[in-house]
Amino acid sequence: MSFLPTGNRLVRTTATVLLTGALVATTGMAAQAREVGDPFGHLDSATAVEGGVQVRGWAWDPSRSDATSVRLEIGSSTTTLVADEKRSDVADVHPSAGTNRGFEATVQAPAGTHEVCATAVNEGWGSDKALGCTTVTVAGSGSDDQSAGQGGKPGAHNTGVPAGTDLTVHEGDLTITEDGTVVEGLDVRGFITVRAKDVVIRDSIVRGRDTDSYKGLVVADTDGGSVTIEDTELAPTTASPWIDGIRGWNITARRVNVHDVIDAVHIYGPNVTIEDSWLHDNAHFAKDPNWNGGPSHDDSIQIQEGSRYRFRNNTISGATGAAVQFTQDRGRVSDVVIDGNWIGGGGCTINFSEGGRGPFTGVAITNNTFGRDTAHASCAIIAPDSTAKRLTVSGNVFTDGVAARVRTG
Repeated sequence: MSFLPTGNRLVRTTATVLLTGALVATTGMAAQAREVGDPFGHLDSATAVEGGVQVRGWAWDPSRSDATSVRLEIGSSTTTLVADEKRSDVADVHPSAGTNRGFEATVQAPAGTHEVCATAVNEGWGSDKALGCTTVTVAGSGSDDQSAGQGGKPGAHNTGVPAGTDLTVHEGDLTITEDGTVVEGLDVRGFITVRAKDVVIRDSIVRGRDTDSYKGLVVADTDGGSVTIEDTELAPTTASPWIDGIRGWNITARRVNVHDVIDAVHIYGPNVTIEDSWLHDNAHFAKDPNWNGGPSHDDSIQIQEGSRYRFRNNTISGATGAAVQFTQDRGRVSDVVIDGNWIGGGGCTINFSEGGRGPFTGVAITNNTFGRDTAHASCAIIAPDSTAKRLTVSGNVFTDGVAARVRTG
């Protein structure tokens, strides 16, 4: 899955990648001219798999003992990989390198012809070194024709405001206090706060406004309140380190398109269902005021406390932290189903942090398709051992069909 700009909206495509020209099958480990202190290595291959480009290669910085980072560029998109996979062939030629100097990942790409380049990233004295380039042609797969509610992969054509819907501009915030209120067909240039039950937001766009405090484009965090959001786009006019997509609890979201926010969904209470939706392209800031000027901790879904969560048939990608981040920062989390999603990104895509509150219980992760576009190579799920042994995990695969398993750490 990947994203292309079309007008003022982002369009996701699911891609089949076709290589043009021939790739030389070589590990590129012959003697290379380099400056002392520079990393080196080789982009061995870029091959076609469903949904992206699978790359393989190796990199080593002789002046460092830890793993070397690799900057992978596909057209205008950049992904950072870590060369820490086992490569005994590299050790055979460079014994002092050790065996774990390889990188391998599947990275999403939009339709079109792109140059794929890999660069070993230098740290400290020295320079980055190019590992090689090749050209790929990505063609749309046409696999997204079904509507999201009928099992189709959620994206631009089947989430957000239906085509042809007339919208009325509403300037400013909306605070809803009457039970059963329906917000329909609005272009909201502000935030929506729900303080009533059985509220419905449908066929609308919520854009937010300038702010210097934490906000959700839609917030429902009042005891006894509840909201259903359908066929709606949540995207700030200007991305901000202060703005999330949906915040709170007692929330159902169907066919929503959420992007350019820090956390697409930020949960700190019970009863949240997200289904048939597209959560993508999170905002990320190198200097975020909420993290003492450090980088943003953006997640597609962050869960801090509660139970009865259902995440089904969504397309989730584009976060730096995790696609689903379990923290228990506020309290225990249980009774979670993550089923049938197309999901990727993050350091690891699903990340469990027990927060000193003991292992998670009642969590099922089933029948999901994971991308390999993680900062830690091919890390679909990571959990402490105490949680990992309690998870229900089955039917999960990477985009190339390889089983996706739980990593402990």
